[in-house]
Amino acid sequence: MSYWAEKYRKLKQFRIESSRTRSILLYLTFVLISAVFWWFLTANDSLRETIEVPVEITHPESVRFITPPPDTIRVTINEKGRYFLRRMFQSVKPLKLRFDDGAKYASDGRFVVTQPQLTRLLRQLLDTPNFTSDVERIDVVYADQSKLVPVRFDVEGEAASGYVRSGFITANRDSVRVYASSAVLRQIHEVNTNHVRLTNLSDTVRRSVKIESKKAAIIEPNTIEVTIPIERLVQRKVYPPIEVRNAPDNVNVIFFPANAKVTYWSPKSRVNQGEPTVVVDYNDILRNAANGNNDKVQIQFGEVPGHCIRIQFDDNKDSVQYIIEKR
Repeated sequence: MSYWAEKYRKLKQFRIESSRTRSILLYLTFVLISAVFWWFLTANDSLRETIEVPVEITHPESVRFITPPPDTIRVTINEKGRYFLRRMFQSVKPLKLRFDDGAKYASDGRFVVTQPQLTRLLRQLLDTPNFTSDVERIDVVYADQSKLVPVRFDVEGEAASGYVRSGFITANRDSVRVYASSAVLRQIHEVNTNHVRLTNLSDTVRRSVKIESKKAAIIEPNTIEVTIPIERLVQRKVYPPIEVRNAPDNVNVIFFPANAKVTYWSPKSRVNQGEPTVVVDYNDILRNAANGNNDKVQIQFGEVPGHCIRIQFDDNKDSVQYIIEKR
């Protein structure tokens, strides 16, 4: 391609691009002119808008509000269009109140922002006096004293068939902190949970239980987690030796059979934590002999570990034969 041909090609491309650029600039100019006309038309119009103003109260860590303050204030603004145009790209700022501004708001357990105070604060925040709000004043009760009190939980748990509650119902905490006035705190010695009753349980349950509220007080935390241990039952058959109690040292008692047949159920995790014992009271032998019964005596359970449930002698054989040997 010759030198002059290349120059001509570039000049032609520049003219095309310049034409497109002029079209874009012309379009943007018309948009700008339209926006200016729209601004002049609406700037003096009376408009109304409702906004939500967040409320932020800064307070010491030791303070709790017994009655909750409002999270937001609904404000309706009646202003000229220029006001809204000016605020179009501004976010709504929160109304910030400081708890520790001396006695300005907080005093004697009450946090109060009067109607004149609230109106002045909103006027400063919104930069206009032409508004109405759904909150006339802020008046809430607070507490800056607290103490720990024990928790009593009212929880019941019943296992399903073939399962057993394998321990005590426990909670993840034994006390909570109560915030209230000194007069109210003196009357609170403990708190209780709501009543909860769970049935047909086939596995260990952990449940969040709400603590009953107290009038004019805040409880933290207001829930506790309780655990109801549930395990599957397993059946065991054992043959413990029959032992004699209260026999004289010069007497040896031999039983037939020498071992009892015992069946019981146990939580699976505790099945190897001891077995029941079977005994005969020598005084029963003497009583039977006095009544002419010299061949059989009743057997009974001695020590029975707590995990043994539904314990019984097999085939309901609760007596054995015996002989007495003198030493």
